[in-house]
Amino acid sequence: QSTWGSGDAVASDAALTLGFSVVDGPGGMPTVRTVTPGSEAARSGLEPGDAVVALAERRCTTAADFVALTKELAAYGLILPVVVHTREGQIREHLIRVRVLERGRDT
Repeated sequence: QSTWGSGDAVASDAALTLGFSVVDGPGGMPTVRTVTPGSEAARSGLEPGDAVVALAERRCTTAADFVALTKELAAYGLILPVVVHTREGQIREHLIRVRVLERGRDT
């Protein structure tokens, strides 16, 4: 299974975070595995089990797609719209800022 979260390196001294991690869920859809407490993702209402449908208006079909799109679209301070299909069957859009973390930091 592919997973992605705040600890994956994108440069030798930095990592990206959206404040949540994804795994390949049912049907291969990228599905939220964890949400970092206090993150913009948590404050926006993103929850484990939500299936990511699109990132910045580009469809995501697997966790690997989500990772590739995040890395392609990410820049310090960029806000990305994340469209999810919730466990309750609703479609929601969350605006989440991509953060660049220095190596070795947890926040």
